[in-house]
Amino acid sequence: MATEIKANAIYKIIGQNCYAVPSNSSDAMYKVCFDESAANWTCTCRHGEVQSERGQAARCCHVAAVQVSIKANLPVSTDQKGLLHSASGKAFSLLK
Repeated sequence: MATEIKANAIYKIIGQNCYAVPSNSSDAMYKVCFDESAANWTCTCRHGEVQSERGQAARCCHVAAVQVSIKANLPVSTDQKGLLHSASGKAFSLLK
């Protein structure tokens, strides 16, 4: 399985469903994209290219890093704003 990316940032490519992800071992940047028509991730790293040649989705550390970044940056739901949960699991509000 993929290892972690050591970089501090992943860059969204404006106007595309793609991201630039730094390499762990060089100054290279890999392009990670989500192909909506095929519902597959692609990456320009060696592993991603091999997976693409086989018609498979890329499952490299660069794709994993983009997926984590996307999830980490999703908006937080405010549906339960002000609700706390007690030890018994019941929700209560301090805003009454």
